[in-house]
Amino acid sequence: MYIYPDSKANDKFARILIRVSIPKGKTDKGYVYERFVISTGHNIKNDKDKNGELKFWDKNKQRTTRYADNALIINSDIDQLIAQIHTHIQEARVYNRPINEYLEIALKGKNDTSKQGFWGFVQALNEEQRVRIKETSMKARKGALDDLKAFEKDNNLDFNAWENFHSENISRWVEFLIQKGNTNATIKKKWTHIKIYLNAALERKISDNSDFKYVRLDLDFESQDIALSVNEVAMLWEMPLNGKEERVRDLFVFLCETGIRFGDLAQIKKQNIHTLETGVKVVKIIMEKTSKGVIFPLSQRALAVLEKHELTLPEYSNQKFNEYLKEVCYKAGASFLDTVEQVVFRGTEKIVNTYQKYELVSAHTARRTWVTIASKAGVSMEAIRQTVGHHSITQSEKYLRVTQLDVAEEIINKLIR
Repeated sequence: MYIYPDSKANDKFARILIRVSIPKGKTDKGYVYERFVISTGHNIKNDKDKNGELKFWDKNKQRTTRYADNALIINSDIDQLIAQIHTHIQEARVYNRPINEYLEIALKGKNDTSKQGFWGFVQALNEEQRVRIKETSMKARKGALDDLKAFEKDNNLDFNAWENFHSENISRWVEFLIQKGNTNATIKKKWTHIKIYLNAALERKISDNSDFKYVRLDLDFESQDIALSVNEVAMLWEMPLNGKEERVRDLFVFLCETGIRFGDLAQIKKQNIHTLETGVKVVKIIMEKTSKGVIFPLSQRALAVLEKHELTLPEYSNQKFNEYLKEVCYKAGASFLDTVEQVVFRGTEKIVNTYQKYELVSAHTARRTWVTIASKAGVSMEAIRQTVGHHSITQSEKYLRVTQLDVAEEIINKLIR
């Protein structure tokens, strides 16, 4: 990586160029240039001292000298940009994207420190993150933003002004969503999507409004999700299946046995599987959702799935996978045909829906299943948190599914027997 100033003889600013040298390959073209414009009050490229040396630029350190106006700020900005470039190069390799294309999109607009309104920042951040955020996630964000824009229009508000994101307006938005028929759980998810932009703007000093951090949604929640038992996972594994049904079952059991997210299955490749000194095999990946590096131990069933499919797991869209998975669980019968009541809240209104258990099984059920089974087996919540890549134990605890029967069995085993 080479950093150097570029400007015309009469300019009172410098254009700092960072040249990234990338080995030519099948997907990479060789070089990427990121132009980085900073107002310095000096012509860094041409201004020289009495000895004929550049006065404001150190060629060896590739940074401005202490004589340059705002030298600390300029050099800090350069350091941050270089760190971002290194991060994005690693991300491009993880996601198997062309590095030059990934950098061009990921860095677009990152050096514009001018004040932006909320909607302009939303557009810029979406463009920046487009290459590494899944289409389904972007679609969910768009839904939340569309609702916010509709609320803004109906109430003659201006959310382009950052200061309008305060508790009163957010509470009114929540009421607006309830009137539109959103459940409390859906409202919580939409608020989470909006906070992605508010947190990013605060972090980049585009906004100085942190009021939204203290907003607490006054809503009742009841989990709509389920987890499978050890016996149910075993039942699925032992089912005689073939073709599409067998492939979908194998993938689901692999997820149940590892706790890996469905979206990270594409990273399960030979080079990511390692054997520890103890002989235990693990898979090491960088999670797509959080960019965190995690290690998942591989159980005997998980290894059997990998061996059966020769370390190349079948690929399905999340939607199709969930559709086929429900068919497999229906075919399994037994407890998958049990009636399950699901409680949701819309504002203060409590709504009880009835399903057969197989209707509620999805790819993400596997992750909750792994957390629940691991906890029941005595694995600490801290170990569970680190394995699944959650940012807190509280987040991991939300994945636990403990039934009244589980509670009764624990009391019998620990107090009565």
